[in-house]
Amino acid sequence: MLSQEEVLKKFINGKSQGEGSTYKNKERARIISVTSGKGGVGKTNFTVNFAIELARRGKKVLIIDADFGLSNIDVVLGITPRYDLSQVINGKRRIEEVITDGPYGVKFISGGSGVYDLISVNRDDIEMFLSELLRLEKIVDVIIFDTGAGVNRNNIQLIQASDEVILVTTAEPPAIVDAYALTKTVIKVDKATKIRLVINRAENFSESEEIFNKFKNVAHNYLGIDIKKLGYITDDFSVSKAVKAQKPFTIQFPNCTASRNISEIAKRFLNIGESEPKTEVSGIRRFIKKMFG
Repeated sequence: MLSQEEVLKKFINGKSQGEGSTYKNKERARIISVTSGKGGVGKTNFTVNFAIELARRGKKVLIIDADFGLSNIDVVLGITPRYDLSQVINGKRRIEEVITDGPYGVKFISGGSGVYDLISVNRDDIEMFLSELLRLEKIVDVIIFDTGAGVNRNNIQLIQASDEVILVTTAEPPAIVDAYALTKTVIKVDKATKIRLVINRAENFSESEEIFNKFKNVAHNYLGIDIKKLGYITDDFSVSKAVKAQKPFTIQFPNCTASRNISEIAKRFLNIGESEPKTEVSGIRRFIKKMFG
């Protein structure tokens, strides 16, 4: 029987059983973690509406709710999933069976405790689960993990396993301080982590620029990293109205200021993806390698 390390090496090198040329010819999915230094900054609402805008631009998007204990992607979407990722890990369901369809073709998996059960999958089950995980890359272009907020071991491990990180904060000082604390911890684990900053509920463009420039300068001077600005979202009353209606604001109020802001963020995100060089190991293979250490 193969050891866990041998199984992982086989998957990372692309030698898993049953992988045909269709998989090898498909571009790797982008694995994104959307996170925040503290709760209440609009991270999950951003995730859902960002995914919808990517789907509107032709991308096949899957959200995995990894905010264990406080998951509310289903609340924002107004959808109740039947199954979650833990049922794939224990072999009761195939990966396609736990996917719930959302608006504009956006797909959604409730993580339950399953995301962090990845760390403790036993040797007998790991090859079956990795085979299921790799199947996602055949059906989606972007996988977005909506992580928990703050600094904890599970969040950090999930963040550093992703291809890139979208860090959501607001203009409030406690949110900015906590966002910086999370950044500092992530960089200590892996300085090569790509972090993109989104300023949510900004009064205007000038405020978002001021916050970003301060954050960028501190990160450069004290951490030696280059934070990229992905964009900002204006404080818009339409957002709270959409939340109360359990509808994504980009659908409920497609012409509101916040929706236009999200559209610009999605456009910039896709442009960044096209301009950056592709690595030899990326997507789900890289995620597996980094997640299991």
